[in-house]
Amino acid sequence: MYGKSNKQDLTKQDIQSKTRLQLFFEIFGVKYMELIKLNFILIMYLLPAIIWTGINFNVLFSEEFIGVGIYRLIYFAGLIPCLLIAAPAISGVSYVIRNFTQDRHAWLWSDFREKAKENRKQAILYMLIFTAFLFIGQLVLTAYSAIGTGSMFLVFARALFIVTYIFVILSSMYVYPMMVTYELSLKDIIRNSLLLTIGKLFGTVAIAIAAIIPAIVFLLLAMLHGAFLIVLGIILRTNRYCIRYVCNYHLYNSYI
Repeated sequence: MYGKSNKQDLTKQDIQSKTRLQLFFEIFGVKYMELIKLNFILIMYLLPAIIWTGINFNVLFSEEFIGVGIYRLIYFAGLIPCLLIAAPAISGVSYVIRNFTQDRHAWLWSDFREKAKENRKQAILYMLIFTAFLFIGQLVLTAYSAIGTGSMFLVFARALFIVTYIFVILSSMYVYPMMVTYELSLKDIIRNSLLLTIGKLFGTVAIAIAAIIPAIVFLLLAMLHGAFLIVLGIILRTNRYCIRYVCNYHLYNSYI
């Protein structure tokens, strides 16, 4: 498993005697450089989304800023084609990290490329559905803001929609790992992802928080307008995908 001549491979007894958390940190430490390499591969495919986000981030603080609601709609509409480009790459990354966490061998580039190509149709279709949902959600939230909160019914309806919106976003972290593990229709993948989110809600929220932290760091660094810090922030930003998938498989590999 380790792939190092100076370190003995883990045996079945070693694996069975360790908790999932111990195995997570042990394998994470061994595979850390491989995760860094995966980050740089993912950056290539996420460049359109990163550039689009950077442009809109600057517009947010410019004099031409036309309002938060309209800005969100423009941003999410432009984000759809950017994330469609990255969708096959996310499936490839999911497959490589799945092998890491299940103690299976993986050729970093060849396995990534093969699985990205193999799952590209499902990956792109799901990303299209997911990003369209994000855009429609922003449209609904903008409409709620325009209507105002004149009645308790509107307040309740808005709160219910926000909870549902967040819930669907949380369920997305299970989709690509499941896609590269089982031969299921996209409908079954989405349904099972929603069920997993319900069944492991606390753990799902904890993983999401761990994944969001690098994105927050990126935004703080970007505000400093330093080229080195922005590059570092991009690396931290893409690293949240690896954190999400590694945590996902180590904590819930009995379910996926």
